[in-house]
Amino acid sequence: SDVCSSDLTVQAVEDPPFLSVISDLTLQENTVSAPISFVVGDVETPSANLNVSADSSNPALLPAAQITWAGAGSNRTLRLAPLPNRFGLATVTVTVTDGGGLATYRTFLLTVLEVPDPPSILTNPVGASVSFGPPMELAVTAAGTGPLLYQWFRDGMAVPGATNRVLA
Repeated sequence: SDVCSSDLTVQAVEDPPFLSVISDLTLQENTVSAPISFVVGDVETPSANLNVSADSSNPALLPAAQITWAGAGSNRTLRLAPLPNRFGLATVTVTVTDGGGLATYRTFLLTVLEVPDPPSILTNPVGASVSFGPPMELAVTAAGTGPLLYQWFRDGMAVPGATNRVLA
């Protein structure tokens, strides 16, 4: 009988790291998220040695510097702190990279809802004493979520028709 022999070499294959799903998130304007938990892992690289990073599709709303990390080993968290007085959408991409350079990423949608800003007076009108002569103007500068409505008062009574930023 004929016998045939050959050598078989089995080579290890590097597996990419694991990253759990992160759900979409909605925040109110001018708030910071609660810690967002996720899990990382890898067959070849200890979890403590996995590198986690993130990027935002809308840095005007959420720059990378406004994403902070916590946790160690497999259990990690991130917090999102959108810039003040900004609202809109951003796709956040979280990436985990192992010691061999392989990476896995997940994306989730961050929605920041606009919160109406209460009106505030930035510049008060400056009063003056005048005699008969040329008319005097009083003006106010205000900010807030519009439209802003104005009403001028004299001696505690509304001045009829005086509903503009400038009183002439």
